[in-house]
Amino acid sequence: MNERTDVRFRAGAPARVAADWDEAPVPAAVPCSWWRPEVLADMPAIRRDFRALLDDGALGTPELGPELVEEAVAGLDELVSNAIRHGRVPVAVSVSPLEDGVLLVVTDHAPERSVHPTSTRDPAEGGMGMRLVAASARRSGWWAAGPVKHVWAVVPGRP
Repeated sequence: MNERTDVRFRAGAPARVAADWDEAPVPAAVPCSWWRPEVLADMPAIRRDFRALLDDGALGTPELGPELVEEAVAGLDELVSNAIRHGRVPVAVSVSPLEDGVLLVVTDHAPERSVHPTSTRDPAEGGMGMRLVAASARRSGWWAAGPVKHVWAVVPGRP
């Protein structure tokens, strides 16, 4: 266990969940691809494009293996879908290669809505995605500046 995780018990079985997301500026990086989704129906194309970037090594991620590719794609999906559902348009998404992974940044126009993943809901009821993203990311955070909020994670990888 590290400072990014804690252990909760549900029905007597331990479950690993991530701590709340830290308020932290977006790491410096140069985006290699970006999208401007408007509705959830834009997600399949974004997932397909991102998976292709991971598969062809354009993000410095050669031979990640299927499990880490799926974790990265799921992380991007969760960040973007949350921005569309709970943020305010326009939403912008970028991916950037970093030395320790791939930086995912999702920006929306709801800076007053900080990132507070649920910890009290039964996982069967949903709403655990942001905790799962943080648990599988090397680093994650959010930052509000002016009229925008940036939510970011460095994936793939484990803390």
